[in-house]
Amino acid sequence: LQNVAVYDASGQFKGILRPGSKRSIDVGPVAVKVLGLTSSSGLELKSDPGVPVVYAGFAFLMLTTILSYVSHSQVWAVGTGNGTEMGAETSLLPQLAIGGKTNRAKKEFQNEVDTILKELLQGDDAGMMSDDD
Repeated sequence: LQNVAVYDASGQFKGILRPGSKRSIDVGPVAVKVLGLTSSSGLELKSDPGVPVVYAGFAFLMLTTILSYVSHSQVWAVGTGNGTEMGAETSLLPQLAIGGKTNRAKKEFQNEVDTILKELLQGDDAGMMSDDD
């Protein structure tokens, strides 16, 4: 059985009532009578089937944001082994064409490729001199 404690406006205890009893308690000008009770916990349960989709989208967004900071570069080199003909002149030295692209730090990439080319040319010059000796 459930009981209901009744208090007046000043907090003074007036009595206990049981649901379904015919008894009433006077609280000021009002007679209080309990007809029935409905239990309530104050908790609310809900289900939202879209929440996993939202979390997955957020995780994908975070992953792509992190990946956007990763720098990647590509370098291509095409060479001819026979030399090239320029009008009446024929060059016996092989020709090398180098190109590349990057998604970030374009000036630093250009400087890095230039440095590598200079090192390659210096290596070729040193190799050519040692072959002649």
